[in-house]
Amino acid sequence: MVAALVKDKTLARSYFGVNLRSSLASLIRLAEIFLNIPMTPDSPMRRHGGIARYFSFLPRIRQTVWLNFKGINYRANIWLNGKQIATSNDVAGAWRTYEFNVTDAVKLGAENAVAVQAFSPTESDLAITFVDWNPAPPDKNMGFVA
Repeated sequence: MVAALVKDKTLARSYFGVNLRSSLASLIRLAEIFLNIPMTPDSPMRRHGGIARYFSFLPRIRQTVWLNFKGINYRANIWLNGKQIATSNDVAGAWRTYEFNVTDAVKLGAENAVAVQAFSPTESDLAITFVDWNPAPPDKNMGFVA
């Protein structure tokens, strides 16, 4: 999420000087354990991380098709070709892996679209924590690896 905000110039280059801390000082209370407090309502990190990818699936004899995620943090809604295959109640946890049987939703020999809407952990979720010398990122480590 931070990389996207740097790219669209919402935040200054985060790896230069104290830009990240300066840009986010009004959004997080630096003296507190950030993961244990709710994000402020005006935080750009409250935007749900989302992405859509397109792929073609070669036509073959009908077989079982799986959609694999190597890690999702913390919650996510997932769609394939407009059909929701998982909700944020199904996908919850700190960098958990997931496999979904999408045989009925995949289009053989045509373009397919996968959309993911990710949510950061809340203050009551059991999430990955950080130490004072390595503070939590401002998006609370929200994201996924497909």
